[in-house]
Amino acid sequence: MLAVERLERARVQAELDSLKAQVAPHFLFNSLNTLSWLIENDPPRARAFNQNLAEVYRYILVARRREMVPLSEEWTFLAQYCGLLVLRFADSLSLEFADPGERAGRWFVPPLALQLLVENAVKHNEHSKRHPLHVRIGFGENTVTVANNTQRKQNTGDSAGLGLRMLDERCRLALGKGIDVLEQAGWFHVSLPAQIA
Repeated sequence: MLAVERLERARVQAELDSLKAQVAPHFLFNSLNTLSWLIENDPPRARAFNQNLAEVYRYILVARRREMVPLSEEWTFLAQYCGLLVLRFADSLSLEFADPGERAGRWFVPPLALQLLVENAVKHNEHSKRHPLHVRIGFGENTVTVANNTQRKQNTGDSAGLGLRMLDERCRLALGKGIDVLEQAGWFHVSLPAQIA
């Protein structure tokens, strides 16, 4: 029984490592596309984006080696990442963060999970100055929720839903519970489970 348990633990760890390894290349690919767009369209913003990207990627390289990170670290990273989005999208994107308060020091979440949810909202929804995308980040009893108004793009490619499926699997492996997805009244909500110390 001990050998079977060790084998199962090794299998779960291998799956988790594989899923985490897919996160950073995906983020880098999207960031380089954004940087390329800014270089052509707004060189001063491209320089600011490049500096912020270096800080963001430093966190990715450290955090992706860990199964869970304190919410305080993930929150700081998310603010830096959202700074990149603001440089790119300006008035077509509205971001609203609830204050994590004491949760910041006691809650743990999978690394890069909140960034993935914000990125998912931006990737799959139309946004413009006339019709901005609103993204809200708040808290439930044991969850962090990322919600956005739905303005779906017509063509999002074959990857539609892949990021959420990967995140759900990461949460199930690390926390024993997946994400909750709810769509109602023109809003798309994803609740991420947290481990509470």
